[in-house]
Amino acid sequence: MTTYRITTARSSTKKRVVIFMAALIAMLFATGAITIVVKDSVQDPGVVACQEMTENIEKGNPSTVQIKATDTDYEKARKPYAESKYQDLRDAGVNFVESVKQLDRAVDKDDGSALEPLIESKKYHDELRIACAQHGAYVPRLP
Repeated sequence: MTTYRITTARSSTKKRVVIFMAALIAMLFATGAITIVVKDSVQDPGVVACQEMTENIEKGNPSTVQIKATDTDYEKARKPYAESKYQDLRDAGVNFVESVKQLDRAVDKDDGSALEPLIESKKYHDELRIACAQHGAYVPRLP
């Protein structure tokens, strides 16, 4: 019976990680795709990515997103932050995208290795929220 409870707890934790992962990926890829269209605007691409992330979070429904993303997908999500003229936004955005990528890779393993990338993703999301706010873009907390 003890083994069953451990298995159930791991399964429940993995399910929460997968749901959180889906939210992060939905937020990132909608941001990356939309930002490419706005690239020639006068606004900083990192700030635009923050604004679009907010719109995506507010729209919700990450459960419909395909969880496995390619390296190209992550590069598209990372690009607007990497091109920002603001150092804090560049650092926070790139770190956040990279942490989500690591979480995406770890979530397939059933050995609890997704916990550290999950914690890092939340930490970097908070740093990104602060950086976005410093440049006039509010990004809400993740669930």
